[in-house]
Amino acid sequence: MMTTVTSGVPASTPTQETYHTIEEVCTQLKVANSTVRRWMSLGKLRYLKIDGAVRIPASAITEHLHGGKQ
Repeated sequence: MMTTVTSGVPASTPTQETYHTIEEVCTQLKVANSTVRRWMSLGKLRYLKIDGAVRIPASAITEHLHGGKQ
């Protein structure tokens, strides 16, 4: 559902999110698989499960690196 302002112009434009596997995040951040999984289990790194496959939004990586939500 898109929100509109009174002028009829969309209030926000949907953006395309990029998703990464655990292995890709490990490579990007140069950390072990167990480290990424620990961050996920502690709620420090947002992730999605799609048909059993774990995907981590690029925005979640940025949030984690900056110590919380941006």
